[in-house]
Amino acid sequence: GGIEFRPAMATRIHYIASLLNKDSQKTALAIADGELDPDKIPDIYNADKITILDLSIENIQYKYNKQIINRDEYLKLFLAALRERSKLGRVDESSYNIPAPVPPEDGHLSNRFSLGLGIQGDTLFQELRLRPAYHNLTDPDDGYVEGSQIVFVNTTVRYYNTTDRIKLHALDLIDIISLSPRSNFFTPFSWKVKTGLIQKMYQDNDEHLIYQLNPGFGLAYKNEIIGLWYVLAEANLHVGGKYKDSYAAGMGMQVGTVKKITDYWEINLSAEALFYGIREGFQEYKTSAIQTFRLNQNNSLNLSISWQEVFYSEQSEIKLSWNHYF
Repeated sequence: GGIEFRPAMATRIHYIASLLNKDSQKTALAIADGELDPDKIPDIYNADKITILDLSIENIQYKYNKQIINRDEYLKLFLAALRERSKLGRVDESSYNIPAPVPPEDGHLSNRFSLGLGIQGDTLFQELRLRPAYHNLTDPDDGYVEGSQIVFVNTTVRYYNTTDRIKLHALDLIDIISLSPRSNFFTPFSWKVKTGLIQKMYQDNDEHLIYQLNPGFGLAYKNEIIGLWYVLAEANLHVGGKYKDSYAAGMGMQVGTVKKITDYWEINLSAEALFYGIREGFQEYKTSAIQTFRLNQNNSLNLSISWQEVFYSEQSEIKLSWNHYF
């Protein structure tokens, strides 16, 4: 037979919680935390009583498995919730039919080759990218963990028509993002780290290749309307170029969202503000909107529009890319 999908305990908790409103979720949480006796669930929750108790039982088991509570606490909470639950009869198993995710083998392959055509300011460029591994937030996410990005040695080369020159636009040695949505039941942190070479605008209105280290740390939440949205505090270190003493460091914030609109269409919005005060004082503002269109398992299109302001000089860019995964 085929491979059977067996959801992890955390997946079951997420799914059952999604069937309840916020107040009912908090009631289940109070039972699992020992703050509410299972037989004292207020009458207004009668319609959801079975689901509330099932959710609290799953959560009690999860807390014991993760050693958040000891065996005595577990047995006391678990048996009290089970006793109350047994009075309400069996639940139709199909009530908790958790949809199976797309299996990893149906996702795109991990190497990526991209061809792009775009306009930066009023300059036409062609772009070639090669990424040996693994997955980017702007790739179709079928078969991959939502909100995760792991990129190694992503190399971008551009040819600018007006200046007739080829230059290394970026070399992302490491570019990792982990956006883990928080809820009433789970409170993970989100983080990112990016390091490598990148072209940056300087006061002379020209781009210069510098080394960048850009870590960030923050929170992410999931919303049906706006998708997986996040807020990250970040630091940025630039080394090289034309900075005083060849470096500049600053801090700032990034906000964004990743929203899957259909099975074939995803949008990625982000805005950043960074304030540099070490060795060189300036601000950097960036916004971008990147749309991803999945053509088939190993081909996709990206349409990206971005704007940035550094040293009071603005630059906008629009680019269409074809990605082939192999």
